[in-house]
Amino acid sequence: SFYFIEEAVTQPDGERKFSNGEMHITRGQDEAIYPAVKLSADELFDFYKPELPGIYQLVGLYTIFLVISIFAEFGKTYWLQSSANQVIRKLRTDVYAHIQRLPVYFFDNLPAGKVVSRVTNDTEAIKDLFIAVLSNFSTGIINITGVYIALFLLDVRLGLI
Repeated sequence: SFYFIEEAVTQPDGERKFSNGEMHITRGQDEAIYPAVKLSADELFDFYKPELPGIYQLVGLYTIFLVISIFAEFGKTYWLQSSANQVIRKLRTDVYAHIQRLPVYFFDNLPAGKVVSRVTNDTEAIKDLFIAVLSNFSTGIINITGVYIALFLLDVRLGLI
């Protein structure tokens, strides 16, 4: 149950009891009595109604930023994957061209498939490193930029330090 008390409550903590249109708040030996009116569900809704447009606006902004974040994350992942694939394709082409120029005796002591396996695994590891480093780098740049913008919004002198 919710009760409306018109005057300021000086002692908000304590045990509360409502009877005969009065709210009794007891804390230890102290007791404060305030005239109070029990609010119905409609009155309670009307009391909080001025706050609802602001709450709806914040929920809407949160949803918009969430959708933007989802698309930005997708774009970042897509761009990093395609960039990494292009780099690895060029790297593998260069490595295979180099392998073609190696003399035959280089392959005499190597098991079948060892060279191809190493080229594939090593370039895949480089691709993973490439994606991880660029992802962290771009996220870090965006975070630092956001922090500096927030600093300037709070205090220009603080942002200039």
